[in-house]
Amino acid sequence: MNKVVRGMIPLAGLFFTFTFFVLIFSRQIKEAGFDINVLIIANTLLFLLSIISFFKQHRGMTNPNPHVFVRGVISVMMLKMIICLAAIFIYVYYSANYNKRSVFVALFLYLGYLTAEVYVIMKMNKKKNA
Repeated sequence: MNKVVRGMIPLAGLFFTFTFFVLIFSRQIKEAGFDINVLIIANTLLFLLSIISFFKQHRGMTNPNPHVFVRGVISVMMLKMIICLAAIFIYVYYSANYNKRSVFVALFLYLGYLTAEVYVIMKMNKKKNA
């Protein structure tokens, strides 16, 4: 199996697991005071950003210049933070009654995707002491 496809498995697994969990337990999640739409949109946005981040980091890892990888990681990290903050501000601004609980779950979901990305990139890195 291709390295890139294998690297996508943890990200896709996290995406489908969280989506499945939200859809199956949607009634209980709504009763607990969470907004299902915010959770699904946040999950999709973070998954797409993680895919972009993964490809950028993989391309930087294959480059012989180590600075390309570092620049890629930093640029994607800043891009993800800016897009996530913009999404939160847009949601709060346009929503008359925004759901704080769902935003906090989305922020913890961001940490989950970050952990999956770091895990995959570290597994793909075959250089000793890198």
